[in-house]
Amino acid sequence: MTKVSHSPKLSLIQRALAAYYRAGGIQHPDPHMFGHYVIEAKVADGVTTFYAYARLADASGTLAVFRINRWDELKRLKRWPKSIDDGSAMTVGQFNEWHRKTMKDIAETREARTDEADLEALIDELDEAA
Repeated sequence: MTKVSHSPKLSLIQRALAAYYRAGGIQHPDPHMFGHYVIEAKVADGVTTFYAYARLADASGTLAVFRINRWDELKRLKRWPKSIDDGSAMTVGQFNEWHRKTMKDIAETREARTDEADLEALIDELDEAA
């Protein structure tokens, strides 16, 4: 398994390409088929874990997939999630959009709960005053 450490001067795809060729890759990936994907992997104890992947492909299909860890290190996978090949995986852009919407919804829910709590406290104060 090839592990590539973080280099701030190179993009994830450039580092994935370097690792691919260093490991003996001979086919040339198509730059139009590169992809960054985010996949919801598991939910345990109420915590959802997401994994990020970089995919190198050509017209014949996927050539290599690398998992991206939280330190932006790449690890080449021998097997990868089917959703990367079948197109059902979220791209990083789709994930970011989903994440922004989810965070906004959470903030609005918290604000609504705070408003409800303030209203309940006001009702309690009015009941005590009466």
